[in-house]
Amino acid sequence: MTPNDWETRVQKAAKAFTYPPTPDIAANFRQQRRRATRQTFRRLAQIAVILLLVLLGLMAVPQIRAQVLAFFRIGAVEVIVTTVTPSARFSGCELPDSVLDFPGATTLADAQRHAGYPIRLPAALPAPDRVFLIQAQRPIVVLAWLDAKGAVDVSLHLLPPETYAFKMTNGTIEPTHVNSQQALWIGAQHWYMLQTSPTQAAMRQVNASALIWETADGITYRLETNRPEADAIRIAESIPTTP
Repeated sequence: MTPNDWETRVQKAAKAFTYPPTPDIAANFRQQRRRATRQTFRRLAQIAVILLLVLLGLMAVPQIRAQVLAFFRIGAVEVIVTTVTPSARFSGCELPDSVLDFPGATTLADAQRHAGYPIRLPAALPAPDRVFLIQAQRPIVVLAWLDAKGAVDVSLHLLPPETYAFKMTNGTIEPTHVNSQQALWIGAQHWYMLQTSPTQAAMRQVNASALIWETADGITYRLETNRPEADAIRIAESIPTTP
């Protein structure tokens, strides 16, 4: 068989061959993008509903409605400042006031395996004495360091993206910085609400000050302590900002 004969037979076979339809890659991509957009809108709508319900509940109290001073937001945490304290807790289940009574007590190694994001420890403190993995919209890690009497000296709360928390205080909110990132210092007792599911939230009273900031990977940190603000910032800035 000559080269010309071979080429002719290949051309005939190619013309007779039925090719499968070309997949519509662009359409598939658009469909996936629309699906992701819808999921994002649903998550945002869920957060908006929770926030709206909380705010409606707050505004139903005349003293609070008349004396709301300011709103702040850092990462996953919204903060409302008012001159009064709510007379009752919000609806829904409650988290214990003490971190030591939190559900989900575990080990650091187990939390690192199941959190779904890196747990970075502050170099200014030793290894945490207690570790908790709380099931919410996404797992929330809480680390606690105890003083010589066994009480909580410092607790660090890691809120991953898609988490929502709400704080209310009649104390002073001081804008500050952690590693040049915006942060908030709540220097008094306050109320803390955590969204645990699309339709439920848990509430607790925090009998300590709190430092709130967000890192570049989307993790919102809450550091609760009765130490001075400068000490809290020093601890916060000792947390590695990269793996």
